[in-house]
Amino acid sequence: MARDHLAEATREAESLGDPADGGGFNECCFGPTNVGLWKMSIAVEQGESGKVIELSKTIRPQVLMASNRQLSYWPDIGRALAEGGRRDAKVLAAFVQAERAAPIPFAINPLARHAVVTLASAPSVAPSPTTCACSPVASASISPHNCR
Repeated sequence: MARDHLAEATREAESLGDPADGGGFNECCFGPTNVGLWKMSIAVEQGESGKVIELSKTIRPQVLMASNRQLSYWPDIGRALAEGGRRDAKVLAAFVQAERAAPIPFAINPLARHAVVTLASAPSVAPSPTTCACSPVASASISPHNCR
């Protein structure tokens, strides 16, 4: 059912485009970027980590002014990488970026907290939050601009 709703939302969002002011009607941020973020969130909940990473390459969350919408992007990447078996600095970098995007919502997000605690208890994590979680280049700086 969620896929049906997303298909309809995708059609409507494509006809409207992203809100020029970053917020749109009633600050809902409705447009292709927001629909893409929802697609990522649903994919991560369904355990489709590869799909999350692919979707993340096409989404630029910084076009939306709502920090909670920007926040959803980074933990979804981190969770997808972790659920895909990654336990390295790239996963940690995604959560660091999530915290930078929206510190308070990130701090109270139980899914993000669980993922970070799980990651922190993994023996192979080498904290180096200077790399982009979805960049193929290990030295890429954290920025949604180059995380496509």
